[in-house]
Amino acid sequence: MRKILIIVLVLVFSRAFNANAQQKIDFATVDAKTYSFYENGQWDSLIDIGEIAIKNGIDYFYLRLRMGIAYYEKTNYVAAGGQFEKAKAFNSGDMLMLEYLYFSYKFSGREADAEMIAGDFSEELKNKLNISNNKFKIKFVELAGSGIMTDNFSKNENFNFVGNNELAGGAVLSGNTTAGNIGLKLQFGKNVSVYQSFSMLSQEKKSILAVTEFKPDGRIINTWDTAIWHPFPPPPYQTFDTIIENRQKFSLGTFVNKNDTYLKQQEYYLNINISGKKGLTISPFVHLLNVSYTQFYNKEEKKKFIATDYVETHTQFHYPPMLGGAIVDTVFYYDTTYTVDITEFPVLQKDTSFVNYCLGASFNKRFKKTDVSLFGSFSNLNGLKQKQIGTSLTFYPKGNLNLYFNFTATLFAQKKSSGIITSVLGGFKAAKKLWLEANATIGDITNFTELNGALVYNNPDVIKLRAGITSFILFKNFDIILRYSFYQKEALFYKYNESGKYIEKIVPYSAQLISGGIKWKF
Repeated sequence: MRKILIIVLVLVFSRAFNANAQQKIDFATVDAKTYSFYENGQWDSLIDIGEIAIKNGIDYFYLRLRMGIAYYEKTNYVAAGGQFEKAKAFNSGDMLMLEYLYFSYKFSGREADAEMIAGDFSEELKNKLNISNNKFKIKFVELAGSGIMTDNFSKNENFNFVGNNELAGGAVLSGNTTAGNIGLKLQFGKNVSVYQSFSMLSQEKKSILAVTEFKPDGRIINTWDTAIWHPFPPPPYQTFDTIIENRQKFSLGTFVNKNDTYLKQQEYYLNINISGKKGLTISPFVHLLNVSYTQFYNKEEKKKFIATDYVETHTQFHYPPMLGGAIVDTVFYYDTTYTVDITEFPVLQKDTSFVNYCLGASFNKRFKKTDVSLFGSFSNLNGLKQKQIGTSLTFYPKGNLNLYFNFTATLFAQKKSSGIITSVLGGFKAAKKLWLEANATIGDITNFTELNGALVYNNPDVIKLRAGITSFILFKNFDIILRYSFYQKEALFYKYNESGKYIEKIVPYSAQLISGGIKWKF
């Protein structure tokens, strides 16, 4: 037993010694083997021996270049970019390395860094890749259109705003929406790009006003016949009377007024992208929104109404009474005039317009397979001020754009309330030229902005949930983008009870967005 234990220990230490000896290799061996593996396309072996060489202090331009190419061929563009960056530190003027680094950045979503590298290309390489020498360039032009369909009108416009205990109520319902957008991205030199867009939006609105009015409500007309015995003055006699009453009627009635109108909105968005070293990007932005629509409201008017009640008495009797003389018709009129306090609520309208805005900045840094973004914004929407600060993480597990995940958390503050809004997103390459992306947002995103202020949710209705799917069809000179989103929203209805107390009621409805766009790349 003792001999067996000694033999096992000898074998273990022998293998450890041999493994350590294999780890310690010289420059000539590394250079020869990595070149051989490169020539034969043995990318895994090239990466393995390269890592061993670096651990043993062997590091030089061609080692990093070959390892970068190995990762590039394995479509791990993030790792490839890291190796080419190391190679660039040894020899910044090698065009083969720069070309690989350029495409590594592009294929891992680092367009700004790729533009910076292109500025170091030779004329020959620029011609090969059809890259212009102009410092001012048009990167792309895009056109997009969208439509939002809701069930808000059909579901909620017949709501009973005035019940047994309410004197008034109403709401402004949001209906279907159409929008169009044109965008342009410009490149200034190799460090600065500017994206700007102009959008127009039209949304159906239905203003509903309901009030309880005390006002004239027609007349009451009663007619009856009666026989009246008149004992005095003598001699006694009998008449046959027809009495007609015509009296003014007053009542509490519900007056409901519905007005269809449109909200119009024009938007201008500007984003400046400033690229720094080592994957750092700073992006200030501003979004301006001009909103115009027609407001409808009731104005209470108390008035004095002069009312008159009429009574007619048609009398038939014999004259002379006791002798059975001829029948005589006589009409007696009686009227009473009086004053009654009534209320009216005429509907008035007012055209209004105002400018909303959002401004802020984001800071983005790439760390190997993870993009980290910090952002903040300040906005003034619908008469309220909002503050946002948050972080976004995007992870590329395969080192390319074939699979990616994003998580965003934003602290949103408005008036005296605040909360965390979270968004998740996942995308993958579904076919040769097709990418699919799914997303969801949890939290109230009313008056919320996202995507560096590009999207502003300034509709006053509460948005509790948003989920959607996007498809990207990418070609060499243009891209096609199609989107679908589902929204769970809430409309705000209001009432005033008999004591004048204001009461709010939340009424849910849903909306669906379908949009499409095309981007021409230059």
